[in-house]
Amino acid sequence: GDGGGGAPVVVALDWTPNTNHTGFFVAARRGMYAKRGLAVEIISAADARYKGSYTSGGDGGKYVTPCDLASAGEATFALNSPEGVVGW
Repeated sequence: GDGGGGAPVVVALDWTPNTNHTGFFVAARRGMYAKRGLAVEIISAADARYKGSYTSGGDGGKYVTPCDLASAGEATFALNSPEGVVGW
């Protein structure tokens, strides 16, 4: 995350950090979020909030997607595949 003590923003990635997400991490490293008064936390599939999803193999319950996290108020923004937005 960017820290900075600003307005909290959680970005839920669609998988483990990779080249598709470079811009988020570059902006955090350069302090671009903090300069705009944002405390950005970037979470990936390894985060506990993704329980039952992606890397954890599931527990027979709900398959948590980034969009689920956003709709539950646990993430401000979500990156997800189209089928994850409408189907999972």
